[in-house]
Amino acid sequence: QGKPVLYDTVIQMTVDHQAGQLHMRHSENILLESGPEFTAAERQNNFQVRASVVTPLKVSLSRQQYEQVLETVSYMVSEQASQQTEHLSVSDMVERPLQDIEEDSELTGVTTLNLDPKLRARMYLNTPTSQELRQQSSFILKASMDLPIFTVELKADLGSGEQGLVDLSFRDLQVHYDKSHSLETNIQMSLRSLVMEDLLQAPDSRHRRIMSSTQANPAAPLAFVSQSCP
Repeated sequence: QGKPVLYDTVIQMTVDHQAGQLHMRHSENILLESGPEFTAAERQNNFQVRASVVTPLKVSLSRQQYEQVLETVSYMVSEQASQQTEHLSVSDMVERPLQDIEEDSELTGVTTLNLDPKLRARMYLNTPTSQELRQQSSFILKASMDLPIFTVELKADLGSGEQGLVDLSFRDLQVHYDKSHSLETNIQMSLRSLVMEDLLQAPDSRHRRIMSSTQANPAAPLAFVSQSCP
């Protein structure tokens, strides 16, 4: 029988999609003198996701549930890693140059080996690379998440039934994710306060609060500044 981990809560999410402009690439037909051609080179779509938790978010975990969550996360990560490895191996096989290629000059009229060196070089330059193909489907992703109150309650059975032991509360937790470039990812996080309480103590006990974050006081200005050192 399963036990609830996530309490009832309300999450508001907004997704905006803006289609990017299509950039065209100028190319010439080197075999048939039919003039320049224009092909699609790149299009960047913008996605912006904004999410906020309307009601307080609370998660309660016992030891068994905590271990199950860790196993689930570990399984998901290992599956993603194996899929990426398989994808890379298949890509290497596809992009690996073929060896010992023989062409029938009677069918093609002329082999690429007998072409003029300048003409053959232009043919290779006009061939789209794998990087250019990946850029055709590039996109920009920006996401933000606001958590006014996020509470994690740890439970255990100490002999008299399962009960809460520790309560950890995060207030005004904000996460901003920015993926504007394929090789760069920016993540910013901010937290207003963090409080940890012992639920075995009475609510009005002075020993109930185990830890609480405090704002560091700014350093006092110096009484004088030394001018002897360069």
